[in-house]
Amino acid sequence: MDFEAAIIPYIPDLSAYCRHLSGSDWDGDDLAQETLVRTYAHWLKQRSVPNAKAFLLRTARNIWIDEHRKYRSRVIVSDPSAFFPHSERAASCIGIRQLLEEAAGKVSLRCLEMILLADLYGYSMEEIARLTRSSVSGVKSALHRARKMVRGGKKSRSAGKIPKQKLEEWSRRIFEEFSA
Repeated sequence: MDFEAAIIPYIPDLSAYCRHLSGSDWDGDDLAQETLVRTYAHWLKQRSVPNAKAFLLRTARNIWIDEHRKYRSRVIVSDPSAFFPHSERAASCIGIRQLLEEAAGKVSLRCLEMILLADLYGYSMEEIARLTRSSVSGVKSALHRARKMVRGGKKSRSAGKIPKQKLEEWSRRIFEEFSA
């Protein structure tokens, strides 16, 4: 059996799986392409791909894991407070806006609000829980996940749904407070 006949029926499944893993259409397409290249290289050596669908999905997963391991040690922002600096009064409005947009592209509105309250304004977990009508353990859990997403590349399902007006308002208020 030739390579195309064995693989083509599973390409839609591979693409969907890769997009799910990466959380992004572009990254998913890149992952699917890399998976096909590696699978073809394997086929050239072995002249067969037993259980093609399982082989494709396992290869995609392994590539994804390898990529994350490779870049995990290169994460520059290890402290969330470095992402939202407390005392840098010289930060420009554009810089603040860029930080907010980057974070908004990775986490939900609720999580971004919690990060701002904790890391920028220094609110305690209890205060954030009271303000967001949540439990302290819920706040801790949400902050942990949100900080991890902001530092890493993965996005939450509701990421990027923060209205531009909200980002404008936040960046303006932050700039005014910290440049005064």
